Amino acid sequence: MINNPYWALNWLKFGNPVLKDKPVMGAIGAAERGGGGHVFFVVGHDKENYHALGGNQSNTVSIVKMPKSRVKGLRFPSTYPLPSSALAYSTYDGKISSNEA
Repeated sequence: MINNPYWALNWLKFGNPVLKDKPVMGAIGAAERGGGGHVFFVVGHDKENYHALGGNQSNTVSIVKMPKSRVKGLRFPSTYPLPSSALAYSTYDGKISSNEA
């Protein structure tokens, strides 16, 4: 159970864990940043980045590249079946996120 869902890193307690090297479409990622964290949905990935759909990314809803090194974990709702296969690598030319404020 998430005690305070407004604290991004508390989402690491949500649902079921997803292996970071086997992300699935729609997994919820929680990344570290100065002063707290950032939550996003996984919509793709490449060798070094998750392709992160999130709100308040440069004051907009957007897809950015989120360095895998910043991501503390991936989760998936326990009330929905986990997809049976991991996402294949994809290509996305978006910017690499360094601060989601």
